[in-house]
Amino acid sequence: GITTPMIVEFETGKDSLDGLQVNDAISETQKAIDELKDQVDAIVAVIHMGEENENNIAGTGVIDVANACPDIDVIIAGHMHLNVSSNIVNNVLITEPDKYGRAVSDVKLSFTANGGGYELTDKTSQTLDVSAYASDPDLEAALAEYHDTLRAMVNEPIGTLVGENLVEPDEIKGISRVYTEPTGIMNLFLDVAKFYSGADVVALCTDNENAQLETGDICIKDIAKNYTYTAGEVTVYEITGADLKAYMEWSADYFNTLQEGDLTISYNPERRNSKYSTDDIFGGINFQIDLTEESGNRIKNMVLADGTEVKDDTKLTLGMNFYRMGQLQEDGGIFAGKGFKVIYNSIATFGEEQGTIRNLTVKYIKEECNGELTGNFTKNWEIIGLDKDSEDYKLAKEYINDGTLTLPASEDGAYTNVKSITVDDVKNVK
Repeated sequence: GITTPMIVEFETGKDSLDGLQVNDAISETQKAIDELKDQVDAIVAVIHMGEENENNIAGTGVIDVANACPDIDVIIAGHMHLNVSSNIVNNVLITEPDKYGRAVSDVKLSFTANGGGYELTDKTSQTLDVSAYASDPDLEAALAEYHDTLRAMVNEPIGTLVGENLVEPDEIKGISRVYTEPTGIMNLFLDVAKFYSGADVVALCTDNENAQLETGDICIKDIAKNYTYTAGEVTVYEITGADLKAYMEWSADYFNTLQEGDLTISYNPERRNSKYSTDDIFGGINFQIDLTEESGNRIKNMVLADGTEVKDDTKLTLGMNFYRMGQLQEDGGIFAGKGFKVIYNSIATFGEEQGTIRNLTVKYIKEECNGELTGNFTKNWEIIGLDKDSEDYKLAKEYINDGTLTLPASEDGAYTNVKSITVDDVKNVK
């Protein structure tokens, strides 16, 4: 088994790797192959890495491993939370069983007797949805104590939401309100990050595009469900206005440019095709995203919450998670080769467990809100470029919501809303 060398980046600031040397995955895989190949009839590698390289870093995806290590017969991949039933790269069979225990990879190897040993003559794989199979009662019984303890913890009330739900229903089904406009749920997490870090501007995202918090009791599970990055902390960097704009433009590239006749916001398929959302939401700054402009020129009217205009040479502090900054600083990233002074880290201040956004949110609701949270519905940003008063827009919304029109998906069907609904689409329905 091999794990991703990205753990060095993931565990920065923690002591979990103290005393360990982390080598690159390809060289370590080759060492294992050299030890095994004269003793076995087949080599199966279980590797906690996805198919593609992570953050454009060579050797962090199993396709690179397969190309470098053709003696491997099968790679069972992971980490990227994708369902890869079967793929062949350099004659290496690759499979990845989705995420959260939803599937398993069923690999079949066929051998033929060959002299004193056996020769691998065929190999196939498929992913199986575990929901079609009964749970093992003996295993359930063995895990019941831990299961019950965890359920009790995550269902523990930490406060109450009063007033309104934090997110209104999506205006158009399949186009996330959380991703396309300010919402109370993201404002909550941004408020928490800003409160504890003291940064001028903060930026966070969630992979849950259906994030919601309804009035009534708030439990720990509600925070975890809505802010999906388990280890996500807030680190504060000293930057300039030009740096901030570059980052905001990068985030705004999550959306496609609106073309003539487009009626709906859609997502950049390259950015949509990712394990994690890269649609970062910003707090502490007012701005517009003009989707009629090409990528790199969309952020307009940047003004800090106190009314200060943001110029290229404006000195700022930015709070965000360390992983995202690392991603942006890798080769090909907008901050490649550029370093920023770190002036705060929530893990260093509160500890590895209590310094996460999730646990800081629990702390904030309990201590700063005295257990009673009222939603912050500040509208500090907006996407512009669509005429939502037009008849065609209203029809597009109606047709999508009633199922007459379907938002375009990626070729493999894994990602939705990768192309806008157009005037012609509406006319074809008429």
